[in-house]
Amino acid sequence: MNRFSFETINDFDNHICASIAGYDILHNLIVNLSSFFIKNYPPIDLGCTSGKLIEAINKKYNCNGIGYDITGHNFKSNLDLRIEDITSEGFEIPKTNLIFSVFTLQFIDYEKRLPLLKKIHKSLIKNGVLVVCEKEICKNGIFQEVFTFSNYGVTL
Repeated sequence: MNRFSFETINDFDNHICASIAGYDILHNLIVNLSSFFIKNYPPIDLGCTSGKLIEAINKKYNCNGIGYDITGHNFKSNLDLRIEDITSEGFEIPKTNLIFSVFTLQFIDYEKRLPLLKKIHKSLIKNGVLVVCEKEICKNGIFQEVFTFSNYGVTL
């Protein structure tokens, strides 16, 4: 089996929507939730891939969000999207009210997660928020199968 690479996917937005059931609904929920936190600072998307989330937020709230990703292969144009390794020691996050990490932390080595989370905490102004969405493995095998197979539309 070939190892996943962003360079092998021509349309990542369609790929992720097909791979994760309800992704579009999740995306819309995040955009709507953002209304409570959009203030005088740019929203930040860590692991923005194409910038689709920043694009939707910019459009809806007339703001200028910033997206960071390790590769710019799927970047949309006319957005402030930056190629950065968010786990590097020199990476700094601008002050903000709102940070997103959507299916990003799972791709970061365990020992690099806590330093990144500390940087996130430091960059959030008072009453700011980090929105995290991740896949999770349930400790109970039956519940794990329920969630896994319901995602695939398969009945046991």
